[in-house]
Amino acid sequence: MHKARNFGNQNNRDFHDVRDLDTALQRMKLAGAFFFTIPGPKMLWQFGELGYGWNDGECVKPGDGSDGDCRPQDPGRTAEKPVRWDYYEDENRFRLYRSWGELIRLRNTSPVFTSSETEFSSSLRGDTKWIRLEHDDMDVLIVGNFGVDVHELNAVLPYAGEWYEFITGKSEQFNESSVTFSLAPAEFRIYTSDPVEPAEANVFFKPGEDGFTGLPERFELRPNYPNPFNPSTNLTYEIPAEASVRINVYDILGRQVATLVNEDAHRPGIFTITFDANSLSSGVYLARLISGSTSIIQKMTFVK
Repeated sequence: MHKARNFGNQNNRDFHDVRDLDTALQRMKLAGAFFFTIPGPKMLWQFGELGYGWNDGECVKPGDGSDGDCRPQDPGRTAEKPVRWDYYEDENRFRLYRSWGELIRLRNTSPVFTSSETEFSSSLRGDTKWIRLEHDDMDVLIVGNFGVDVHELNAVLPYAGEWYEFITGKSEQFNESSVTFSLAPAEFRIYTSDPVEPAEANVFFKPGEDGFTGLPERFELRPNYPNPFNPSTNLTYEIPAEASVRINVYDILGRQVATLVNEDAHRPGIFTITFDANSLSSGVYLARLISGSTSIIQKMTFVK
C-alpha cells in the first residue's frame, strides 16, 4: 500500500490511478490472489488485510537497518505502530479483509494450494501474469492484469472442458486449452477444475459495483460539471476501443471556439478534460464528440 500510494502508476489517471486509495485497495485483492494461492507458508503484517501501510507511522521498514521506501520518522520494523481497528469501518478496506478471507478459505479447500506435490508453473513478468497449479485432487489457473490499461492475456489450461470461476461462481466451457482473456486493470480470475463454493458476493469489487471495471460499451460524452460554470467546467467521455476522436466546442452560432481532443488513435477508457472559457463571452456553448459516424453533443452554459 505504501508503494502503491507513493509511487503507483498514473499513466491512465482518469481510468485507473494506482495512487488513489480505493484503486490501491482494489489492487491489494489482485496481489492476494497471486499470493495466497501459491503453495507454501504465508505471513501477513498486522492490519495488512485492511490496507495498512500508507498513513503516518504505518510503513514497514525492510529490516536491514535502512529506511527503504519509508520515511526516516516512521517507527522501526518492530517498534510500536498505530493500531487501526477503525479501518474495519471503511467499506473498501473491509472488503479487502473479506476478499482475503475468501482466498484463504479457497486455499483450505484443496491440497493443490498447499501440497509440495503440486506442479507449479507461471508467467509473472509484465503487466499480465498467470499461475497454473496441477494436483491429483484439482487443477487451478489464476490470471490477472497488473497494468493500468485493458490487456489481453493468453494462458493454457491443463485441459479443455468445463471450468469453474471462483470470483463469479460461474462455470465456463473452453473448447481449447489455450485461452485468450481480456482483463480490465486489476482484474483477475481463478478457475478450478472442480466446483468449489464461490466467493462471497461483491467483496472482490468496489462498493456500488458488481464486477471489475472494464471498458465502456459505447462512445459517451457525459453532461459537463458544473453547469452553469465560470470560468471552467469538466467533461467526461468514454471510448470503447481505439479510434479517431475529436472533441470541439462551438458557440451558439456554430463557430468553433476550442479543440479539447484531437487524436487519430485514442486509447480506450474513461477520461475527463477541462474546458476553460475565461476568454469567451457568457452564453451557451456546445461540446461535440466525433468518432467515425458517432456524434454526441452536450450543451453548456457559461455565466460570468
